[in-house]
Amino acid sequence: MAKKIKGFGGKSWGGGQKKNQPQMNLQLAKAQQMLLELEEKRQALEESFSDRTVEVTVGGGVLKLTATLTYELKGIELLDEDLTNDWETLRDLIIAGVNQAMGEVTKSREEAYEELQSKFSPNLPGI
Repeated sequence: MAKKIKGFGGKSWGGGQKKNQPQMNLQLAKAQQMLLELEEKRQALEESFSDRTVEVTVGGGVLKLTATLTYELKGIELLDEDLTNDWETLRDLIIAGVNQAMGEVTKSREEAYEELQSKFSPNLPGI
């Protein structure tokens, strides 16, 4: 049996069972369950990124690029046939388009994660 230690003013410093221990255990179990659910939803969201796409146009609509949210470029469509003879301009448009598409992918991913997190944040302080 643990010995109780008396502090200043007669307050006990140990040896007894905490009255709110079962409630704390229940809250901890709920928090762990929510974290597991959040992780499962995050994984499902990650898997859905390969099916979700963004489209960008550059050069005033001359070139259209399509990319998935897994940072894969899926398509490049040239909407002005006159650029087939102007390699330097076409190259610059492709570079600008890829950069813009990857920026849109990053933005879309962040928005998706923020939406997921907002569903759990009120219930899990500190997240």
